[in-house]
Amino acid sequence: MRLLFLTLFVNAYAIDLTKIPKLSDLINPFQQFKLRDILSSITELETPDVAADSAGISYPKHEYTDRLSSISDINRSKRDLLFQGDIHLSFAHLSNIVREQLDHPRRKRTAFRNEQYPKTIWKPYVPFELHSSLSAKSRSSLVAAMTFWEKNTCVTFRKRTDEEVYLLMSGAEEGCWSTVGRDEEQKAQILNIGIGCEMFGITSHELAHALGLFHEQSRYDRNNYVQIVKSRIAQKNFYDFAVVGMKNMDTYGQKYDIGSVMHYRPTEFSIDGGNTIIAKDINMQNTMGQFRGPSFLDVAKINRHYDCAVNCKNKIKCVNGGYQHPRNCNVCVCPPGYGGKDCTGIEASNPAKCNGVLVAGETQRKFTINMKPKNVVNGVRKCNYHIQAPPGKRIVVIVDSVIGNCVQGCYEEGVELKMYDDKTVTGARFCCKLQKPQTLISQGNTVPIMLVAGKAQSFVQLRYSTVDHPQNRSPKDGNATSASVNPLLLEKYLDESIDSEAIRREFLIQSDNVDREDFETLVRREFIDENSIEI
Repeated sequence: MRLLFLTLFVNAYAIDLTKIPKLSDLINPFQQFKLRDILSSITELETPDVAADSAGISYPKHEYTDRLSSISDINRSKRDLLFQGDIHLSFAHLSNIVREQLDHPRRKRTAFRNEQYPKTIWKPYVPFELHSSLSAKSRSSLVAAMTFWEKNTCVTFRKRTDEEVYLLMSGAEEGCWSTVGRDEEQKAQILNIGIGCEMFGITSHELAHALGLFHEQSRYDRNNYVQIVKSRIAQKNFYDFAVVGMKNMDTYGQKYDIGSVMHYRPTEFSIDGGNTIIAKDINMQNTMGQFRGPSFLDVAKINRHYDCAVNCKNKIKCVNGGYQHPRNCNVCVCPPGYGGKDCTGIEASNPAKCNGVLVAGETQRKFTINMKPKNVVNGVRKCNYHIQAPPGKRIVVIVDSVIGNCVQGCYEEGVELKMYDDKTVTGARFCCKLQKPQTLISQGNTVPIMLVAGKAQSFVQLRYSTVDHPQNRSPKDGNATSASVNPLLLEKYLDESIDSEAIRREFLIQSDNVDREDFETLVRREFIDENSIEI
């Protein structure tokens, strides 16, 4: 891999242009209003009605501790100029999306791919400039995000010399927003990272837009996996929930991922703070809206979009949804929770001893993992276990209690369980106080468990056992990971005496000296040190 050193606190690479066009100079909202109204009407008509109380389903209510509510809230003053809260679309691009919606396409896509592809991707590299208006923190986060995408894909970033079409990263305006894909007509494509947008999850999200990804919930099949609560959305914002059709996007056959960093948060564009998006599988609700960084499928999609597989002439076998690393063709890129040469093993843990196989049988067993607060850690801590049952059996997992950092998307301290057969999609996450034990049922005979922590405490107590039942529901069928089997079959596993809050109080360790920024720092540290990066 070539080396490119970017010094963060010396402005040798910071571009100081006398004038950067403002977003209001690039977009005429009056020109786009009619198109937006059409798209809003189509979205309102084609999105099924869902009551604010979700048809009587009791979704847990949590006291979230997020440092910010959503990207669209940060960009509130620019909502009339942006598509889906943070995308700068030209009039021509928006016209194409509206025209296609009027034609009623029925294919599933999320990466920007139209008739101009591959001119819409950055080949052979992404020329970029860092504007001097960027804060040191924003610049550091952007460099970490560029390093992430270059390390995990075949995309290459290179300091601009004289390229006419390039990515101009700026902090000149409020908010976080970007264009989608490469656009020859725009020349300098602005990616803005203003105050409040410095989190790695946000900068990697905006860079993903620039590389060609739309939001995950704009896929045409999204209504199979999530429900939109229209009563909590202002009519003028319906267009921000529009889907984008086959002539402008492509999913490359990958599954819908509620845990994508490109997915809206559950309260996006809410008029009353309640959920505007509800997962059909209730146990996936807390997975939605994470800011840790790109998911496995986000990265896989960019690798497909940029045809990175051509880098590997000699093919190797990777299972469980893994694929060859485009920068090291002798290595498999494995879904989280999996590892080894061909992704048949368990992902390595930190600390290494927090790892293993739990054998499930008819007798219910209890398992507890407690990562205690720690002032000094060598990166994000992660424990990886697989619950394994005999072939033909399914696994009942009852999560009794959790201690974590209660944020939307559960992207900091918390636990994740992969209950679906497809291990590439993000699993069910828990990080908030439980009112009562939560029951999940696997589709297959293996359940990866991942407990994640920074410096703060992360804890889970669960029980597991096998159950005989041939039913194998998919995420779009409803509560695929909850009580999707006859309750009588589960009766012997339930224990009404379990007190989730009492367990939490018993194991909770108070630690007032852990900074809430510590987890973000640990995530970013993986891709950059204090002074330079290698990409």
